[in-house]
Amino acid sequence: FLFLKGTTPRPRLVVGLPAPPSLPAWTMARLSVAVALALVGLVSADVYMHNPRGSNDRNCERNANRNNGNRLFDSQNNAAGGYACPRAVGDDDTQAEDGSAGIAAVGGETPTKKIYYYEDSMLPIEWTNQHGCGNNSKANCEIVLQYMCEDTADPYIDDFWPYAPVKAESPGVQAFRSGDNIAAPRDGIPNSDDDAATDTIPDTEDAARPDSTGDRRYGMHESYDFYQLCQHTERNKGLYTADQRVRRNDQRGTRQNPNGN
Repeated sequence: FLFLKGTTPRPRLVVGLPAPPSLPAWTMARLSVAVALALVGLVSADVYMHNPRGSNDRNCERNANRNNGNRLFDSQNNAAGGYACPRAVGDDDTQAEDGSAGIAAVGGETPTKKIYYYEDSMLPIEWTNQHGCGNNSKANCEIVLQYMCEDTADPYIDDFWPYAPVKAESPGVQAFRSGDNIAAPRDGIPNSDDDAATDTIPDTEDAARPDSTGDRRYGMHESYDFYQLCQHTERNKGLYTADQRVRRNDQRGTRQNPNGN
């Protein structure tokens, strides 16, 4: 956790990206998925991520407002906030979906729309928090930045928790990864140019495994088993709920999300 208190309305933080001590050095591609995707979606309470780009539950919409405020998490932020996936807007003469238009302008190489983060580089983190913060004795805010790696979101079965039947059957592999397709965190891959891929993932083990184009459409930020544990564990009823009537007894119900969507 990185913990900030008394921030300004447009704070900027710079953090390093060291290689994990127990794992091989991360590749650029793995950093782009494991760090960026873990950061972009897991923000709430009217906080808007700018760098890395925050989704605010968007995926590949071309419209001004997002399609689904419960795609990855219960976002109660303004629907016009967030950054969509870096797909082309316009016809093929402007820029094709694969980025092939304008090749001559970049020395004959195909442009990429991916963001890469390099091991040991410094990553500026920028966000906007909409509500009061700063040098005012009547305003107080505490901002926690969370980030997560692929082997935490989808643990190797040797280290798997909670226990799963496959633990004894397939040690040394991730529980939900399918070949080169990362299970979590993943943002969802559209099936076509007209597909925004913004549907909420079904609560099934089959959908959690990205072993088909249909399943890869869904975004997923944590292991399916983690979510099962969450919805079968009683919530902490000692937490402050203000005037909200929390309608669930499990951990999905919170003050900000009383219906546990």
